Amino acid sequence: MRADCSAADLIGATVLPLQIAAGLAKSTPERRRLANRMRTKGETGAVILRSAEFSALHQHWCRIADSFPSNSGDRIVRDAGTGNAPFDGVMVVGTAGMRSTTAWGKALLVCGVASSLLYALMIWGIRYDGYDPISQVPSELTAIGAPTRALWARLGWIYTLLITAFGIGVWTSAGGNRAVRIVGGLILAYASLGLLWPFAAMHQREVLAAGGGTLSDTLHVVLGAVTVFLMFLAIGFGASAFGKPFRLYSIATIVVLLTFGALTFFEAPRLQANQPTPWIGLWERINISVFLLWVVALGAMLWRTGSAHREIAGGGTS
Repeated sequence: MRADCSAADLIGATVLPLQIAAGLAKSTPERRRLANRMRTKGETGAVILRSAEFSALHQHWCRIADSFPSNSGDRIVRDAGTGNAPFDGVMVVGTAGMRSTTAWGKALLVCGVASSLLYALMIWGIRYDGYDPISQVPSELTAIGAPTRALWARLGWIYTLLITAFGIGVWTSAGGNRAVRIVGGLILAYASLGLLWPFAAMHQREVLAAGGGTLSDTLHVVLGAVTVFLMFLAIGFGASAFGKPFRLYSIATIVVLLTFGALTFFEAPRLQANQPTPWIGLWERINISVFLLWVVALGAMLWRTGSAHREIAGGGTS
């Protein structure tokens, strides 16, 4: 379906369906109440934009209209005063066939929260006698010969399944938002690495210091680098998918990752030499936790909006 994107056709206001307007609902109390009423009553609802507001958003509106599937039944109705367009002098966009976050989709998004909680418990809760989470990295819990290796492996498979489900949930919630679809694909790529990690365990510090490292240790470093790269890509594309608050949060997340990633990098050679690393475990856990929290925030954003259409008012895309 191609929208007629002539702003001259708009007389006094523009009415957008709930799924597009979900990001607008926070702009004013009236919009929030209207969105809540539509959500609870299941109406073919709209959030009203004054014509001046619409003019500034005109090009973005055209891109949204073009993203609707041609066979979805979506339509633009300009029959003001009819049953299809109950507001005089407005544009009403029909919501039939629009993508929404279903109960199944929301269940997949919840898997993201569950995955983060599980992995947080793994990195902060699992330990063995003599293990110090402040001075030792989580990888040492999975090291060859570590007494926690088997437990971590079992829980790791559960995490892989949960984060895979979340990636599918993000992908299916994307609608016409290309950035969110890319994020979903990146999360699925990140999850797929879980199939390789069992073959990439590092050796314990003493073995590495004695020159006992093998191909498994090399693969461990490579997978770690790929994992971090995918994390940065996902957060970067996610920053452009929603409004300004989420973008700023994502940028702050990247700054934290870079800061504590650098601190971890500087201490890493001392780990391989079996020298004291007083803070490396804390630095790496902060990094992991920040990403886990971002996953939760992404899931909450998709849950709140009901779809991944961009927020287009109130500075949402500025």
